[in-house]
Amino acid sequence: AEPLARRAWEGSLRHFGPDHPRSLCASADLGLLLLARERPKEGEQLLRSALEGFQKQLGENHPQALSTAADLGTALFAAGRKEESLIPLRA
Repeated sequence: AEPLARRAWEGSLRHFGPDHPRSLCASADLGLLLLARERPKEGEQLLRSALEGFQKQLGENHPQALSTAADLGTALFAAGRKEESLIPLRA
């Protein structure tokens, strides 16, 4: 699954650019996959990048931005970073 997700992410970046919502979705999807595969640093970085992009492009209250914030918060909580896990949800 990871090679396909990475290929989709890279293709989105090339075709649409890094700030396009499709590229941001691909980034968030790959980030979640990497978290599930116990690669938290890479996964968190992609989720944070996607969250920032969604907030910039679509607004902080857009459903996709809120969903990505919840995913990032869940990932941080699962990593034992309980206090930090609340920050994406407060933004």
